[in-house]
Amino acid sequence: MVKDSLSPHQEIARRHLVRVVVLIYWLIIFEGALRKWFLPMLAQPLFFIKDPLVLYCYWHAARTGLLPSTRTFKVVVGVILLFIPLSLVQTVIGIESLPAAVYGLRMYFLVAPLALIIGETFRGPDLFRICKHTLIIGIGMAILVFIQYRSPLGSPINKLLETENVFVYGDLPRASGTFSFTAGHLYFSSVLISMVLASWLLPPQRRPLAGWYFIFASLMALINVMLDGNRSMFSYLVYLFLASTLHKLVSPDKTFRWQSFRPEMFLAFGVAIYITCFSSAYDNMVLRFERAGEAEGGLPILRMLGDFDLLAPVSRLSSPLGQGLGNGIPAAQRFPGRLTVPIEAESELPRIILESGYLGVAWILVRIFLALNVVKASISCSRAGGLPLALLLVPFPAQLVLHGQISFNGAAQYFGWVLLGLTLAASKVGIKEKGNS
Repeated sequence: MVKDSLSPHQEIARRHLVRVVVLIYWLIIFEGALRKWFLPMLAQPLFFIKDPLVLYCYWHAARTGLLPSTRTFKVVVGVILLFIPLSLVQTVIGIESLPAAVYGLRMYFLVAPLALIIGETFRGPDLFRICKHTLIIGIGMAILVFIQYRSPLGSPINKLLETENVFVYGDLPRASGTFSFTAGHLYFSSVLISMVLASWLLPPQRRPLAGWYFIFASLMALINVMLDGNRSMFSYLVYLFLASTLHKLVSPDKTFRWQSFRPEMFLAFGVAIYITCFSSAYDNMVLRFERAGEAEGGLPILRMLGDFDLLAPVSRLSSPLGQGLGNGIPAAQRFPGRLTVPIEAESELPRIILESGYLGVAWILVRIFLALNVVKASISCSRAGGLPLALLLVPFPAQLVLHGQISFNGAAQYFGWVLLGLTLAASKVGIKEKGNS
């Protein structure tokens, strides 16, 4: 691991690395606005704007001795390296084209090691800055989302890239905010509300924003959540409720003062605002849940468990080498020279098996381990009496890394891995701050 006490030269290098990661975080949020509104003619090149910064982080960390020396980091990098010869073999024997193979490697692995570097190099003030930035951005995002909610479907402000408008139900569009597709706003709102609820558990003097500024930012976070229009948001709120409850149960402080229930009271207040002030959005969302339930059938938990059914994709394999890394990703299918029929898989883990064959099981096991490891770290932080940020953040990266479309969707890829790193860092920072208090 990276030592807590760094040399002056390494501390300067660490702070520089943190600044680059913060820039990546900002680009995750604002890249979509550049692509769909300001520079649409450069939409495709701008999709890759963050990649050079990620590669620079690896080079900088290696050059300055900031790469983690943990067994987890070595195993993750080792498994990733195994997929390079797999992609080369798939290309040589004609399973897929070289551009599609490179793009597949990018989507699978480019950002994953960065999560572990963030977990080792971010400190308390760095996390505080990220939370403060997110709450401030959430204010502007809420205003934008409200305008999108009130604007006609075909208006430029509701523009998405390479797709028609996505509806909640009827003629009410799902919010996209600054993102090129609606999933990006879902991920941003999930992270935002996690940070807000974690901040409500802190004393007022330790929150990212002070006084009425924090209350206003919290209300704006509710607007982002209420107008998001994605069913997954409501599942995530359940995860947050459970995480907040777990924090109180495992924390050494068992007094259960009313202040410890501020996140739950804030969410209850949000429900009341949603039903009364945004009744049209609420009614459309209820209708969407009803129609989706009729169409999909079964409980959501059973559909989620179906994501882990790996026997079916194994039985569909035409080769133990798989059918082409990234061949199930729509963007990779547009590359010239595609050699095979596109893979069709409704969920992430079966698609990994179909694309990479038996070796895909190794990457699935790595992702399961990383998800369980960050959950364990965040619970340990709360059990030690540390800050609540880790346990309130962990539902987001844990479920994305475990079985989310993190190698399928660009926003999921960057949000998932970066937040995994921030949650790991929050777990360590929370324990250290408690130990020093």
